[in-house]
Amino acid sequence: MRHWTITNTLTVLNLAHEILLGPSPLSSGERELIASYVSYLNECEFCHYSHSAAASEHFGDKGKTVQCVIDNIDSSNLSEKMKQLLRIASKVQKSGRQGYCSKKCVKSKNLIFVLK
Repeated sequence: MRHWTITNTLTVLNLAHEILLGPSPLSSGERELIASYVSYLNECEFCHYSHSAAASEHFGDKGKTVQCVIDNIDSSNLSEKMKQLLRIASKVQKSGRQGYCSKKCVKSKNLIFVLK
């Protein structure tokens, strides 16, 4: 069995930072929204609430966009591009990656709190 190390955690944190904040055709809010939705599908409350808070801050809408996505992507006011990206993210999540977030976050949560 492979052990999860601080190096693994820092690698994941650096990757997440690059994906969420690095150069992209998507805004930071859009990327946080995708992360929030996938975390919701993974049933990882810590990540879902963290990404939801960030997305809500970017959108400045007190969580309305995130809640619309959770309730029904099709009836949300999102662009068709964002709806398609969220659908793709959902398919990838359902294709066998479910549970990855919640299994790894348990170990990384403590580090995140220590780093703060």
